[in-house]
Amino acid sequence: MFPKAITLVWFILCSIAARSSANRENPGATYRVTDAAFNVVSEALLTKVKQEIDTNPFVIPDQRATDSSSSYAITSIDFKLYTVPRSKFSFLPLDEVIWSLKDIDLSFSGDWSYVDHLRFIRLRDKGWGNISISGLSVDMKVRLGRNDSDKLTLAMTGCSALVEKVSLKVEGAFYHVIYKLLLKLGFLKGKLKRKIRFTVCDLAEKTIKKFSDEYLATMPTKYPVFSAIGYGPNDLVFDYGLKTGPIVTKDYVQMSHNAGFLWLGDPADSLLEAPKISLPPSKSMLSVAATDYPFDTLFDAIMRSNYSSIYLTQETFPDRSGSPLETTCERQLVCFGAFVPEIAERFPNRSMTMLIELTARPDLTIKENSFTITSAQRISFNITEPSGTGEPVLSLESSMSVTVTAHITNNTLFGKLISVRLVFGSASSPSIEKTAEFLKSLNQMTEDNLAFLVPLVNELFAGGFEIPTTYERIGLRVANSLLAFIPGNVILNADFDLYLPPKPKT
Repeated sequence: MFPKAITLVWFILCSIAARSSANRENPGATYRVTDAAFNVVSEALLTKVKQEIDTNPFVIPDQRATDSSSSYAITSIDFKLYTVPRSKFSFLPLDEVIWSLKDIDLSFSGDWSYVDHLRFIRLRDKGWGNISISGLSVDMKVRLGRNDSDKLTLAMTGCSALVEKVSLKVEGAFYHVIYKLLLKLGFLKGKLKRKIRFTVCDLAEKTIKKFSDEYLATMPTKYPVFSAIGYGPNDLVFDYGLKTGPIVTKDYVQMSHNAGFLWLGDPADSLLEAPKISLPPSKSMLSVAATDYPFDTLFDAIMRSNYSSIYLTQETFPDRSGSPLETTCERQLVCFGAFVPEIAERFPNRSMTMLIELTARPDLTIKENSFTITSAQRISFNITEPSGTGEPVLSLESSMSVTVTAHITNNTLFGKLISVRLVFGSASSPSIEKTAEFLKSLNQMTEDNLAFLVPLVNELFAGGFEIPTTYERIGLRVANSLLAFIPGNVILNADFDLYLPPKPKT
C-alpha cells in the first residue's frame, strides 16, 4: 500500500517535469513548489489511501516460496491501516528531498502453512497468524535529477526506519508451543523489528526506482497538440521537457521547463530564443512564471505551415441567418455588399469567399498589469464562379492589436478588454477607384463598431469564469489563487488545503 502512496505523491508533485532545447539559455516556464505544498498534497493523498482501504479492502496476493528442503505459503492475507500516517517533507540544498512518514499503525493477518524436510523427518504445520506494527516511522532521502533526455529522475540515497512495537499472534498445531516460547523470551520480536526495518526501506527503494525507470523514463516529452482536440496531424507538439535539473533549497523545489511548440523534425536551433524569466519571491505554496515564449513558438510553428490562414465560404455560416459573404443583402441585415456598394453594383446577387492570411508572426507583449497581442493580416475576397474558381474583387492589408487585463478573485477569473484596434493600411480592388476615401471610410466604420463592441464584450463577461478549485478524487482544494502581470512575465501563485466532503445528512 505504501509503495502506491509513494508513487501517487511523487506523481502529483514531481511529474511537472518538462523538456527543453540545449541551444536556448532561458526556459519558457518555471515552477516553484514549497515544502508546505508537498506536505498538504501528501496528507491529502494518504487520507484518500486510508479511506480507500477502509471502503475497499486492499488485496495482497498469496505469498509462496519453495527450496530444496522446505516450502511455505501465506494465503488469505488481510491488511489494515489504522491511522493516517503523519507526513513531512524537508529539503536539502543538494538536490535532495527527505520524506518522513511517522505514526504508521498497521497489521497483516492470514493463513499459513509450512513443510520442512530434515533428513528423513518431514515436519509440517499450518494455522493462522497476525502481525501488528505500531509506531512505524520511515525517513526516505531522494535525490532529484535530470537525465540526458531532459526527464526528471528520482534516486533513493538513504533510508531509515524505526518500529516502536510489534505484536505477533500465531495459531497452529506443532509450532504453536515453540512460537509462544520464543515470544516470551523476546527473541522473535527483536528479529521481526530488524526484518521490518530492512523490508520497509528495501521496498521503498525498489518502488522509487521502478517509478523512475518505468514511468518517468518512458514518459513522452512532446505532446501532440492536434490530437488533444481531435483535429489535424500529430506532428505539431508541445515540448514540455526540463530545461535544467531541479533546484532544491531549504524552502522549495524549483523546476524550469521548455514550454514551447514545434514541429516534429525541427532542429533544436530552429526554436526561438526565450526571454529572461522572472519568478519573484512568494509565500505561496505554488508559484508559476511564464514568458511569451509558448505563444511565440506556437505562432512561429503556425507561420511555417499551412495553418496560417482561414478560408471562409458561404457554407461556413448558418443557413438560417444568411451568409454575410453575399453581394446583395436579402435575408440578412448586413452583408458584404452593404459595405462595398461598388462591388455590389458590379456583381449583384453573387456569393463570395474570404481568405484571412497572417502576414507576420503575431506578437505577445506582457506589460505591467496587462498584455497586448498584435498581428498583421491580409484579407482577400473573391467572387465565386460556377466553375469553382473565383475572381479577386478586394484585398486588404490590416494590423490589429488587442490589450487585455486579467485577475483572479474568489477563485474566479476576470478579464477585461482595455482596447481593440483594427486598422486597414491598404486596399486593392479593380472595382474601387478612390481607394484612399474607401480606406478612410472603412477605418472610421471599424473604429465606431469596436467602440460599441468593447464595452458590450466586457459587460457580457463581467461575471468572470469560475476556476475549478476542488479535486475531490485526491481530497485537495486550491486556495488563494493570484494572477499577476509584470513586464515580460505572467505570474500565478496558489495555495493548497485539504478538502473534506460534507458528511451526508442522517
